Amino acid sequence: MPRSASHRFGWPYRYPGRSPWADAGARLRRSADLVAAAAFIALAASLAFFTPFGNPVRVFITLVFLFTVPGYLLVQTLVVPARPAASRWVHALLGVGISPAVVGLLALSTAMIPGAFRPVVIISIVIGACAALAAAAFGRRSLHSGQKHATDSPTPHGFPRGWAHSAGPAAK
Repeated sequence: MPRSASHRFGWPYRYPGRSPWADAGARLRRSADLVAAAAFIALAASLAFFTPFGNPVRVFITLVFLFTVPGYLLVQTLVVPARPAASRWVHALLGVGISPAVVGLLALSTAMIPGAFRPVVIISIVIGACAALAAAAFGRRSLHSGQKHATDSPTPHGFPRGWAHSAGPAAK
């Protein structure tokens, strides 16, 4: 009798009494800021493409989006995710400073596209880049979810155990 796919991959033996998807809700709770950023991307995209050009709601939401989300997602993708809420606020403020540069570089990249440097093209490229950054940040955060954070380490300055006493490459 053929075994099911769950038996082939060892599910009942590796996770006795527990589904492998049980921690999916915990992953989403840890990544609530990324889920909110993805929802904001969807809101900004729908407002940018389906509302009239002079609408003040469109202008406000699009400006808030362009000056916050791309930089925050870039910081979350490149930096190991912060655990405390205070560190996330620092990342958010850093993202506000980085966003104009990211949007400017993405807008300059539209110069190579025919019909370039139009608002619709720029917003489309920024939304696509933000969606890719959100996916990369979520993937990076899920990769690092099982590892200990540097501030969780009982050693001074967050270094791994044995690091300060090892010979290292300089002693060779």
